[in-house]
Amino acid sequence: MATSKIRSSNAKSPTVLAPHLPIIDKLPNGQRYTISLLSPSSLTLQSQDVLYRLLDHNMRSLQSNSSFPYTEISKKEEMFDPTSRFLLVLGETPMDTRDEVPPKKRQIDIQEHELFGFCEFRFDVEETLSEKLAEVVYCYELQLRPSVRKQGIAKQLIGILEDIGRLRKMEKIMLTCLKNNASALSFYRRQGFEADEIDPTRMSEEEPENGEEVDYVILSKPL
Repeated sequence: MATSKIRSSNAKSPTVLAPHLPIIDKLPNGQRYTISLLSPSSLTLQSQDVLYRLLDHNMRSLQSNSSFPYTEISKKEEMFDPTSRFLLVLGETPMDTRDEVPPKKRQIDIQEHELFGFCEFRFDVEETLSEKLAEVVYCYELQLRPSVRKQGIAKQLIGILEDIGRLRKMEKIMLTCLKNNASALSFYRRQGFEADEIDPTRMSEEEPENGEEVDYVILSKPL
């Protein structure tokens, strides 16, 4: 059940959640990109399709035989839930020009070639090993186009997410990562994430009933 702090955070506009955004930066080769915070209602159906296709391209082979298989319908329902927020990384077309449009009327069309990547997150409560619930910012997705990986964008997005979480006084960032996604696991650990207290491999009930090892880890980083 959401706490008052979570409900309040979910009700805030992107400009309140991240007053320092949008920002413009550039890759080592000089190509410029913009990072902005948007809610699902700001994305046209075409834009939602573009985001989904990037995720599907990156994750289909990793997730198809995992504990987290998905269909296009189920994944889009999760991604574009009203409580989701998106840190969007766009190249070529600066988002700051679109910010001149009143937020309530703005819906943006993202073209395939514009999208460098995105981070999807929500404010939520998570169980702990005690009776207390933790108020967290939960990173659902961190997806980048292959051509812009290993150039600092993922680290930048995690840093922005930390800033947003601290501003809303969340206790930690949490995420779930498949064990077969070795590059993602390595990245998150370099950013200071460790197995959360409710990670199955750390809990005393780590052996599932069917005797099979879980194929994911739950990571967190205190804020």
